[in-house]
Amino acid sequence: MAGRCPDDLEAAFIRDVRAGLTNRELAEKYGRVRRTVRSWKRLLREAGRLEGDAESGDEPGGVQWQEDGNYAEAAAGVNTTIHTLEALLEAVEADLTIWQVKRWMPNVWQVGAKEEHADLRYVDGAATGWIRKQGLRVHNLWQIKAELIRRDLIAIQPVIQPIACPVTIPPVARAGRAAGRSLIIPDIHFGYTWQPPRWRLVEFHDRAALDVAWQIAADVQPDVLEVLGDILDLALWTDKFARDPHFYGTTQPSLLEAHWWLRQLAESCPNAERRIHGGNHEIRMAAATAVHLQEAYELKPADRPNCPPALSIENLLALEALGFQWIGGYPDDATWLGEAMQVQHGHIARSTPFGTVTELLRQGRYNQACGHIHRDELISEARPDANGGMQQITAYSPGCLCHIDGRVPGAHARSNWRQGIGVVEWYEDQVSIHHIPIRNGRAVYQGKVYQARDRVPDLRADLPDWNW
Repeated sequence: MAGRCPDDLEAAFIRDVRAGLTNRELAEKYGRVRRTVRSWKRLLREAGRLEGDAESGDEPGGVQWQEDGNYAEAAAGVNTTIHTLEALLEAVEADLTIWQVKRWMPNVWQVGAKEEHADLRYVDGAATGWIRKQGLRVHNLWQIKAELIRRDLIAIQPVIQPIACPVTIPPVARAGRAAGRSLIIPDIHFGYTWQPPRWRLVEFHDRAALDVAWQIAADVQPDVLEVLGDILDLALWTDKFARDPHFYGTTQPSLLEAHWWLRQLAESCPNAERRIHGGNHEIRMAAATAVHLQEAYELKPADRPNCPPALSIENLLALEALGFQWIGGYPDDATWLGEAMQVQHGHIARSTPFGTVTELLRQGRYNQACGHIHRDELISEARPDANGGMQQITAYSPGCLCHIDGRVPGAHARSNWRQGIGVVEWYEDQVSIHHIPIRNGRAVYQGKVYQARDRVPDLRADLPDWNW
């Protein structure tokens, strides 16, 4: 036996029990294990100095009801007489006009305990009386749990909605052009983390680099705009990495600001053929929907069966209204600049310098441009052609337009990322690549210095509902 409560502690112990301290709290306060606490309480009850017959505290028992948005959980512990689902729902007073049972789990197991009866008296610290042991008694313990879901689901806040685009910029398509100029825009990663204590949205994308790139686009007036994918980060839409609670509720502002920048790009280059590639980050939304919300996967309005799915990047960003062509099917999201260069987001990433473009060169038989690696790399090789001459093959990656200080999820301050864009001119099967590095919000191209402007006041004026 664990023994009785010492005389010098008894009065304080009884006060604490009556005050509602749990067995764990009592054990910590008096420097004992919980088995000893239970023994003290039992012996005090048997001696008539402590009221009550049942154990209190943190032992598994009682009924619980917890709600979390569209879901709820009911549970009955081992100290109850609840053995059925009906009894559990009645005990927690579940309103079945609001909730329906998704599944329930009855658990039952047998335990054995030594049964003994005692009639003891303590005088001057000595026990007198008798203890009668009656062997091992086996009985069943029950635990009932039920998971419920709302009959009418409530919207998850903040609600993710498509962008209402007030303008329509017609698309431009010039198939089969033999020559032209393209502006290559790499990974942007629109996304945020909330920063306390004022809970401001701290962006993953670099607005200074974006503004420089957009100024150059307005001057270049390319024939083709190629946005290489990973335009959104979608940090909370993946199960691959631990999801920081500070990313919660950032999808809607990411869509809003991405559309804001894309609209300006489309308006400044109205005669360009505009393409946006889906990257490995964009497929996170489709993958999460397929795994966690199957009924919403590829869901479309009844009156527009040929439109993009409701939960798709092209629909949520209103790309059709901006005249952007969505290039999906990652990693097979390839487009061509005439017959001269293949453009895609890319799925190869090597950590060594020039490792990625070297691998592209090894695998390919034509000029290629890709994003994905967030580093500017350019490499060429001369190969014999079928006519006995030499053909030059080039692989190119312009870098990124997101922040490179380690704030983007999965990065660190020494990730060796670099910002830049590329201008590619082509004629038939020949290309000329002009890489434009962007450093600290500044770039130099064709003798002109491009300096970033502060676009946050414009953003706040156009989208005043968010703490940019």
